[in-house]
Amino acid sequence: LVIAGLGNAILGASGVESVMQIPEELDDPKTAVPKVYNWMLSILLGFGGLVTLTIFFVLDPVELLKGRDFLVSMAGDKSMTGISGSVMLGTLFKTVIVIDAALVLIAATNTSFAGIRGLWVTMAKDHLMPRFFLRTDSKLGTHKNIHIVFLAGIALLAIGANANLEVLGHWYG
Repeated sequence: LVIAGLGNAILGASGVESVMQIPEELDDPKTAVPKVYNWMLSILLGFGGLVTLTIFFVLDPVELLKGRDFLVSMAGDKSMTGISGSVMLGTLFKTVIVIDAALVLIAATNTSFAGIRGLWVTMAKDHLMPRFFLRTDSKLGTHKNIHIVFLAGIALLAIGANANLEVLGHWYG
């Protein structure tokens, strides 16, 4: 449970760090931030709502229960097969959806790493974390100790889940 909390804390902290950087990058944050957040929320709710409705219209209740961990790829397969009449195109579309999901998860992990690195550096500068995190590599100029601690955190998550993807998926799902 503690290890699962570590993973959620890293992702949560990186999300907060990423969101907190948005106003710093804008010329007029007082007017731009509400616009950015309203557009972002509208797009997420609109797209997420459409995907959810599509899944419920395409898949029957038995399929919804059976494929609860991969509903989008199931719906893509079934809808493409139904539209084109080709099982091969349905399978191809399902594969494209899975590849896209994998790339999104890779990007999310990278964002998590960048966010947690920025957060830990800021906290170390503010004396809220050990100064150990501020040591930099002489050749690359990176904060090498943060990389090591982040890798250790990932290893602890994998060990805590016995490298079981279903357990990790449940922790983050």
